[in-house]
Amino acid sequence: MFNSITGKVTGSVNSTVYIQTGGIEWALEVPGRLITVLPGTGEDFCLYTYLHHREDQMKLYGFIDSDERSVFLDLMKVSGIGPKQALKILTAVDYKTLITYLESEDIASLSSLPGIGEKTAKRIVLSLKGKLVLTSAKSVERYRDIITALTDMGFDRRSAVQAVKVITMEVDFSGFTSDQTEREILKRSIVSLSRQ
Repeated sequence: MFNSITGKVTGSVNSTVYIQTGGIEWALEVPGRLITVLPGTGEDFCLYTYLHHREDQMKLYGFIDSDERSVFLDLMKVSGIGPKQALKILTAVDYKTLITYLESEDIASLSSLPGIGEKTAKRIVLSLKGKLVLTSAKSVERYRDIITALTDMGFDRRSAVQAVKVITMEVDFSGFTSDQTEREILKRSIVSLSRQ
């Protein structure tokens, strides 16, 4: 339904970020650690979204990138973990560290996260080990030279990373050679970043 929302940051309270697009101000629940990387009020920011719908309420969640959102959704597949608990976990630890815990079966570190006991930690490992694939992170690593070129041109690194992620996810480059793909990503990134 919604993939992402880009708009002006109007404020944040606790773990809620407010973003205005047109005449609508959106309230998004986010991992607490995301608050520390928010730009100033009035600046543009993009959050990847997930709409959680229950009989009695709808809640919009926001994430720094599609990988963080994927990990959030995967956590909710584990029996006994809902959106509130998944958000607490991603507030306590960034998703890359969480994946390291999972892959190394680090039950002690997982058990130390808020609301996660040893039993739940084992259940998380059993459910998710080896199943989390961070495609956008791989894309960014693959196109590191493009991101470096964009930052050398004076664009903000975080914005450059975001632009490359979005383009590599949204555009089908299957008919392109490797060089053509890189040139096209660079060109589209420049256009996207110049509009900001």
